[in-house]
Amino acid sequence: MWKQIEEECSNNNTSDTVVIQDAICKAQFFLMAKILYGMTPENTSMEVMLQLRQDFEAQLEGHFSPRGSAKFIKAKEGSERIHKILADKFDSVLKERRALYQQQDSGDEEKKDDSKNDGSSSGRNIGNAMDVVADALLKEEMKGLGIEPTYTQMKNNMSYADAVIKESMRICPIIVSIAYKSDEEMSFSFKGQKLQAPISITLAFGQNFTDERFFPQPDSFIPERWLSDSDLYVSDEAQKAFMPFGAGRHLCLGFKLADLVLKSALYCFASDEKRVIEFDHSNVAKKAGIFPSYSISDGFPGRVSRATCS
Repeated sequence: MWKQIEEECSNNNTSDTVVIQDAICKAQFFLMAKILYGMTPENTSMEVMLQLRQDFEAQLEGHFSPRGSAKFIKAKEGSERIHKILADKFDSVLKERRALYQQQDSGDEEKKDDSKNDGSSSGRNIGNAMDVVADALLKEEMKGLGIEPTYTQMKNNMSYADAVIKESMRICPIIVSIAYKSDEEMSFSFKGQKLQAPISITLAFGQNFTDERFFPQPDSFIPERWLSDSDLYVSDEAQKAFMPFGAGRHLCLGFKLADLVLKSALYCFASDEKRVIEFDHSNVAKKAGIFPSYSISDGFPGRVSRATCS
């Protein structure tokens, strides 16, 4: 991914920049389409691939748009196309898998007995879905680096990357509140206040991320505060207050995969010691929004290149 962005930058004029966030999203989309859906430019038309990407982006833009607005209608139409594309793809895969299983069932009985003895199940034991997807993603990300770390290795052996990701999400969180709704007629107390349902409540927690009681020097980027062997290690209260992916029933279902994608992107970038990101500090700032709650202004314009000095 980073090599592609680097080549894109090198093909432009020396004064030109690319929107790094868009370039990363594009590369990650094609990667995830391959890993999750088995869709590549080789087996799926580029027209379908680009339409799928546009429709996914429309979902983000239309998610909080008023019902009946142009963005809402575009997102709804895109959702219908996504459903049809993925349904057709699933039907195709199901047909292939069914044929494979039927072929296995009619195969050599002796091979079946051998597979039972060695603990396998004729290729049907796919294991934990997260491990399978994660390992496939990592192998694709690390292709060409001469290494293939597993999901377990990536999860347990990148403590500083963990710290960088947490600190980045503390400063620019994706969500800063959770909405709850109760339709039942009931009364309850919350922080000393008596409330009567039916009622809708929004629990805001994002302000804790920049509260000096939890995070000293809250406006400074200090990954070391998340390292357990550091003198700056945050308190138990700060760790409980930090909920970048939500909490409870509203916890993001894909946060483990998101964490893995972030780590693999960092690993691939750092694998080349001469690779750098050049950008104008005056043009890059934190921007408030709805979802994500905070992001980098203008999609982080810059250039991915190779350092000329040693």
